Amino acid sequence: MSLSMKLFGVGYWQFRLPSVIAMAAMVFPINSIGKKILNDRVGFWAALFFVSASVYGKLIVGRFTLDHNDVWFAFFILMSIFFYFKYLEKWSYHFAIATGLMAGAAVLIKWLPWYFGLFGLGRSIVDRSHLAS
Repeated sequence: MSLSMKLFGVGYWQFRLPSVIAMAAMVFPINSIGKKILNDRVGFWAALFFVSASVYGKLIVGRFTLDHNDVWFAFFILMSIFFYFKYLEKWSYHFAIATGLMAGAAVLIKWLPWYFGLFGLGRSIVDRSHLAS
């Protein structure tokens, strides 16, 4: 947000621009995760429902005091799940590191809600024996 204000000046749209970019960038990982879980139609419909949901517009507008934090929290959670699915697909440690970095950024924003999800995510990255079929 501060980079946006340094580049474009101080104003309302400069403050909201990073949240708009983050919300727009979330469409593609949602589509990809839906494709990996079931099929192409699920990915398409999930991305379409995400775009058309009115709650995300309210988060971007910032009607409440901490809405912009919620946008970035959702972005980092989604990206950590996206990179986790990439890790399960390719078994590359690069995706495991990206998963950890995104999850760590989510914890830095709001530590308690995502902290509990990290236990299962970390366990499945460290102990892959239950994923082998």
